[in-house]
Parts: sequence; C-alpha cells; structure tokens
Amino acid sequence: MLKLRRVLSVFLCLSVAVFGCGLLSACGQTAEEKETYTITYHLNYEGAPASRAVSVAAGGKAVSWRPHREGFEIGGWYTDPQCIEGTEYDFEQGTYADASLYAGWKAEKGNCIVTFDPNYEGAPYPGQISVEEGSLLGEEDLPELTRLGMELEGWYADAACTDAWDIETDAVNEDTRLYAKFAFDGSIERDENGEPVFENVTVNLWIGTDFDSAALLEGLAGRFNRDPAYAGKIYLNVTRTISNQDLISLRYQQTPEKNRLNNTYYPVADIYNMAGISASPEKWYAGASQDSFVEGQLYSVPFLGSAPFLIYNKALMAKYNGDAGLPDTYSEFSALMKRAYEGEIGSNPGFHSIRSNRSWTYNEATSYAAFFQNDAEYYTFENGRYVSKWSDEQVFGNAVTALTNTFNVLSDNGELHGISTGNDSEYTDDAALNDVVNGNALFGLINWSLTLSKIAQRTATVGVMPLSGLFADADKVNKDSIPLHTQTLAFYRAKRLTNTELAAAAVVAEYLCANSYEFAIKGRYPLTKAAVENEKFSQPATAVGKLLLQTGDPENFRTVYGNKNGKDLVNSKLAGRLLPRVLNGDGSNIAATAEQIKYTIRTEINR
Repeated sequence: MLKLRRVLSVFLCLSVAVFGCGLLSACGQTAEEKETYTITYHLNYEGAPASRAVSVAAGGKAVSWRPHREGFEIGGWYTDPQCIEGTEYDFEQGTYADASLYAGWKAEKGNCIVTFDPNYEGAPYPGQISVEEGSLLGEEDLPELTRLGMELEGWYADAACTDAWDIETDAVNEDTRLYAKFAFDGSIERDENGEPVFENVTVNLWIGTDFDSAALLEGLAGRFNRDPAYAGKIYLNVTRTISNQDLISLRYQQTPEKNRLNNTYYPVADIYNMAGISASPEKWYAGASQDSFVEGQLYSVPFLGSAPFLIYNKALMAKYNGDAGLPDTYSEFSALMKRAYEGEIGSNPGFHSIRSNRSWTYNEATSYAAFFQNDAEYYTFENGRYVSKWSDEQVFGNAVTALTNTFNVLSDNGELHGISTGNDSEYTDDAALNDVVNGNALFGLINWSLTLSKIAQRTATVGVMPLSGLFADADKVNKDSIPLHTQTLAFYRAKRLTNTELAAAAVVAEYLCANSYEFAIKGRYPLTKAAVENEKFSQPATAVGKLLLQTGDPENFRTVYGNKNGKDLVNSKLAGRLLPRVLNGDGSNIAATAEQIKYTIRTEINR
C-alpha cells in the first residue's frame, strides 16, 4: 500500500498531478530571474547517443545543431518528440526558459526506410533503418530479436510469413516492412497438440501489496490446487514474504510501483505465448489497462482496480435536485452544490457542499480526474514515443479549465464551498462519510475502496455516484473518464526458474483473472472483461458488491500510460509539489501552474 502523505487530499484526488518544480526553482526564483537556460537536444531515435545539453544566456539564441546519422538527414528540431507540424522550434527567438528539443529525421535522398516488425501480439515497437535504394540488406542490418522460449527463423515480406525475404537476392527498391517468424525453441516439453506439459510444477505468488486481500488470494489458491484440471500438474503457493526471490515467478503489486523496476519483469506476451494463452488487449478494459503497457508492450496482467467516487446525502439530494437525475456534467454538479449551500448555510453554519479528507490514498489514480475529463491527458504513447499534447493551444486551455474546476470544487477557497480540512488519519474517509450522514455536507469524496463496507451500513441515508463528468461539460470527448488505481500480476525475471515454471505462472494468472470477481467484497473492480460479465459479479449478492457497481462503468476507467517515471511524476512532482499551490492558494495562479505542469511533463516523460 502506498504510504500516505499529508498533502492536500481531495485536490489530489480529483485533479492533476504535476511533475517537477516547473518554472519555479526550489528556492522560489522565477524564470525571468535566471541568467542562463538549458537547451537539451534529444537525437530522438532508438540507439541514439546521449542527449546534449547546452547553456544559453537569457535572451540569447539557441543554435540549430546539425548532428550526423547514417542514412538520414536532420529535418528540424521540435518541442514534441513526435515532431508534429506546428511544434518546430524557432531559433530566431530569444531564450527565456529551459527547453527540450527533439530531432526530426528524414531519409537521405535516394534512400528507403526498412521497418523490422517483430510480428507477434504484444511485440515491442518495430525498429527502422535507412538504406540506399536498390541495395541488398546485409546480416549486419538485421536486428537481433530475442524472445523467451522462441527462436527467430527468418524475415518475410508478409505478415503471414509465406514470402521469405532473401538478403542475397531481394533488393530494397522502396520503403519496406519485413516481418519476423518465430518458432518454439524446445525449452518446454509439449504434447502432440503443442500444449505445454506440466507435472508437479510449483508457482510461487508473492503478495507485494493490498494485504487486506491476501486471504482471498489464499482461498483462490486452495480452490486452484483442488481443481482436477490442475491437480498433480501445477501447485499454487501464495506467500506474503520473500525468503528466496529467485523462486518467485508471479508478483501481485500496485502497477505504478511495479513500473518503477520494469526491467526486472518479462513482457506478458512472452510468458503467455509459451503457455499457449492469448495476450490480446481485448481481454481487458482498454482505458483501465493503459498503465500495464510500458513503452508500448504489455508488461503486467491487468488484474484489479480501485476508483474514487462520491457519496451524497439522499435527503439533501431530493431537497435540492428534486426528481432530476444525478448530475453528470460540471455545470449540473456546480449548480447543485451552489443551491445546496445557499439553502443550508443559514440554518447550519458548518455546512459545506462537498467534504474530503486532507489525508489521501492511491494518488496515482486520483490526482488527474479533471485532466482526463477535460481532454488534457498528461501524455500518450504514440509511434514508439511518450508524447504530451499540452503544447497545443486547445489542450492547454483544457488543462487550465481542469485546474480551475478542481479549485472551485475542492479548495477551501473555491467558489463552490468545499472543505478538505478534516481527519488526517491514514486510509480513512470517515470524516467525509460522517459529514454526509449527519447532513453537514451534500457530497463526500471517497478515495479508499474499503469504505464501501461502511457505506453499505448506511444506504438508507447515503447514496453512491461515480465521478463521470463532474469536472467537465458535455463538449469534452473524455468527459466520463474515471481515474483508477490498479493492482497487477507481473512475471518476475527470477534467476532459477525454467520456462516450464514461467508458463505455469501464466496459467495461474489466467485463473486468477477469471475469478477476480471474488475481490468485489473488498471494493476491487475486476479489469478482465470476462470476470465483470460473470453473473457472480454483474448480479452481486452482497451490499458491497451492489455499491461497487455504482462507482462507475469499467469502460470509463482510465489510467496513465505505463512509464518507469510515472509514479515519481504523478506523486512527487505533480501531486506533491505543484497542485498544492493551487488548492492552498486563491485561484489566481492557475494559469502559471498549468505552464509549470506543461514544462514538467515535457521534460520528464522521456527522461
């Protein structure tokens, strides 16, 4: 579990995360006061030399560096890694801020681009080279692709691998895409159908997070071990401690924490393929599983999610909202809060429209709801690169709207009369729940899913509603997005495990995903579509399960794209440093904070 910090709860919960110290230095010096700035040149291709940083005097002009790359020529420098039109850097302008520039390349005249496609589900992003038109490819031009349990048989001109590419005779006369063909390497015994043979294989599953669900995992392990389909073949051992991590093949962790050490895990496609299991992204909810993809590859199995949500006082909702449906846009939400505050404050001086705690949990999930809903996602992963769109004027304007709306809703100084100065105890939403129950608040923000068990005891007084649309209006494409904190199953690169043991871990992961509806009792939402569609989840028998369904539609759940710097980015640099300036302020510094966020995202996502 995340260690809680006393930062400013609610805001974090629904707003934005900010990365770094941005335009203000640690000592509070503003950008205008600096004497020099740093221009960082990124060569912007796989295998490129290290970035080059150059100091430029304030007001001086940066130099348009002309680096060399075999077979390519520099096409310009851009502030966006994708080198999209409109982001070219103007070297005639004076320098008044640090900047990261990305090289835009094009093939030299008379050359062709050859793309090497790994050609399997869940593969890494294809590599490219530039070669002279009409030339042959040499052995040295072919990438050395490695794939666990597989051997590379050759390259083909078609994805079905029926037309082999002969490097001795086939010339490159145009831009060309070649496809890899792999075959099993014999490291796993297989039956006549090509399926792995398992005999008394032990899978050690380490629970590295969410210990309140440990008993459920242990119960599932018992059912797995008694199942005739696996008895004598695979034995699942669940452990809460690591006595020898070289024997741990599967880990249950918070996804952002796992991503920090991503190179110590196998891609899911490698392990699933050896076990004959599909790793199709269609098995999981797309938005909810974004953080399981690191650099475009699925590096962990999306397992469970926890979404923040709101509770409301049913009597007050009826009094001020009448027969209207629950609000699902910012305009409806804010208007309702104003009506409630104006109607109650005269008779109840302690009334607030919305209540949240200063303590906060799962900040990776809850600190960017407003940005998602206002179409100002921090960054995306496109064409092999993490990209921020905040340089676009419209997107930046959406970000300012997100910050403004969050300030108005959650700041003690906001115009909608919220309050976040409550219980500072760890992992508790009791203050918000109590205020709603007692009629001292219309809404309460709930961050910790275990609170559902307490809410279930008060359903006569309290209702549950999702965050969909509450920080954006209907003109936003992603208006209904709900931030999610996820737990994942990941395949550890243990030194002493065989490929057979790793393949058995994939079988276990599939079993746990199929039965993940069991975790509804703990307020966890399954991320596997089949588990959500199972009647044991869709038609719950428990009060907690019924409330869980009201926290949001899984099609609306969203996580940030997986990045090794993601947790530090969101927790420390965004939610921990920049957002508090807005929530603790008077709302006048919102545009400046948005600029700092933009700069920090651009600097950090490809660090």
